Amino acid sequence: MREEEILRAIRHSIRDRGEALSVRELARELGLRSPASVAYHLANLEKRGALTRDGSLYQPSQPVMASA
Repeated sequence: MREEEILRAIRHSIRDRGEALSVRELARELGLRSPASVAYHLANLEKRGALTRDGSLYQPSQPVMASA
């Protein structure tokens, strides 16, 4: 499911870089042509409670554990 891929990409980005990917970066990472399609899925994930949003930044609702 595309939303699971987006959530996984956000979690990996936070774990590896310390911050979530932008909508454009997510689109590029997942091979999507339109950032609008990513925004659509992000809104769905937020409605389901899988993501929270602070301004323009999305974060997974469950904390991401840093690898030791």
